[in-house]
Amino acid sequence: MAVELSTNQRWALPLIISGYLVLAILYTLSTPPLEASDEYKHYPVVQYVQTQGKYPVLEPDKPGLWLQEGAQAPLYYFIMAGLTAWIDSGDLEEIHQINPHAFVEPQSNNE
Repeated sequence: MAVELSTNQRWALPLIISGYLVLAILYTLSTPPLEASDEYKHYPVVQYVQTQGKYPVLEPDKPGLWLQEGAQAPLYYFIMAGLTAWIDSGDLEEIHQINPHAFVEPQSNNE
């Protein structure tokens, strides 16, 4: 049994998806590189996979630029390494700085 949709109903989903895509693109373009949430920890894992061809080994005395993100599932990082291989990230250690105004520290230690 086929359901007939009105003209308004037919355009609702494409309109919602288009609105979402516009907002997502605007957000992406307005956020400086390495400042979105924990991107400054994720991208070093991607760069390591690009340059070394393997996933980083976590060492407590040498956490690397990725900190705890090196413990995440590796599939995302291998996919991103392939998609961003054209980006020159040789100076990542020099430009890898945390914006002190981008994050709000917790006010208590929750003990």
